[in-house]
Amino acid sequence: MKLKEKAQISLEYLLLAAVLLSTMAFLMPSITAFYNASVFAIETKKASAFLQNLASKAEKINLFEEASTESIQAFPNSTEWKLSAEGNKLILEVDSKELEKIKTLSQETKASFESFEQAFSKSLEIRLKKQNGKILIVND
Repeated sequence: MKLKEKAQISLEYLLLAAVLLSTMAFLMPSITAFYNASVFAIETKKASAFLQNLASKAEKINLFEEASTESIQAFPNSTEWKLSAEGNKLILEVDSKELEKIKTLSQETKASFESFEQAFSKSLEIRLKKQNGKILIVND
């Protein structure tokens, strides 16, 4: 092979690499947006399951005697969750800073709650306690 042909082949490989890198740079924002949206959807499903489980446990201890307790863990990953309770309604907001998007989930229960509000972005254990006919949410 002549030196001129080797140089041409090297140049062609260099052009292919440049095309590949520019294509990746062009697609990266779309891939990142898709990834963030997917993570937010997963976090929202996880939050919904947590809220239903919390409501179920609250209704369960509402049937038991005073001072009954149950505990439940929340595992937000890349979002911030804000849990609030008032009367017989639980509200959980899932906040994604990357997408600048908030999803609000609510759950009606047969149990009555003391007023509670807390935001968290890391794993958290919550204890439910029946006191004076109402459910207290205690952060451990």
